[in-house]
Amino acid sequence: MNNKLIDQMILHEKANHIAIQQQVEFIEYMFHESDVRISSQHYLFELLKEVREHFSEYTSIAIVIKALYISRIADAMKCLENVKNRRKYLKDLLNGSLDFLVNEPSHAKSILFELEILTHIKSAFNESYLAEPDIFVKMSEANIGIACKKITSENSLQKALSKAVKQIDNNSFEFGIVAINVDDLLLPEYSILTADTFSNVLQTLYENNEDFIARHERHFRKYLNESRIVAVIVTTSIFADVKSDSPRFNNVFQWAIWTIPEISEKHKKIMRDFRNLVQQ
Repeated sequence: MNNKLIDQMILHEKANHIAIQQQVEFIEYMFHESDVRISSQHYLFELLKEVREHFSEYTSIAIVIKALYISRIADAMKCLENVKNRRKYLKDLLNGSLDFLVNEPSHAKSILFELEILTHIKSAFNESYLAEPDIFVKMSEANIGIACKKITSENSLQKALSKAVKQIDNNSFEFGIVAINVDDLLLPEYSILTADTFSNVLQTLYENNEDFIARHERHFRKYLNESRIVAVIVTTSIFADVKSDSPRFNNVFQWAIWTIPEISEKHKKIMRDFRNLVQQ
């Protein structure tokens, strides 16, 4: 594997009492204003209730982790503030579990992944929208489409790539990118990453993303060479317990961008511009 073809982006966030309570209010406001009711039986209802009532600077580890859930969900939902059909996406977020420590397929978590990718990209490209294939990005040189796929096992990768190819090829973009979330492949269920330093966390995520790309480069080449997709974004978002940090518990997000070598000079330049801007 040519490491020069891989670029990394890193984000991390800690649980802050005031900020978390504001994020609880933001999530509740978005659902209320969109006239979408959260059932009292849904995981998100319980999550909001527990964090609103019990999270403080001196709380249990279990509540801190749930506060980080809230932070992750609220951050992703920011991109919906000015979306006309946000009601559809909010209803989708209630279609399945949002428990990030459970490794099972969930439509809600797949939609949240789309929102997370859009939120990250929108900070670099304001003209980015939720549209076919999943995300539409307007760059100065070209329009590109991003198909988002959250997988829960490595066996499901080829099926996800096949769907992404169909999504991209059915639309008139200059080219496409497929974003793949591999959270569920890093740790067993109900586990968080523990490390002595934040650098150790970053190294673990870096190796996880790079190793995944190396293991499946043949699949990426097969599906990308036969389509208009020129790059893959592999992302991992986890909870980390960093023993030397304060607060110890963090949301950590890292992605790696792999570009297929056999693309035109024009597309190489566009991807270089894309990488440079989203990783600032």
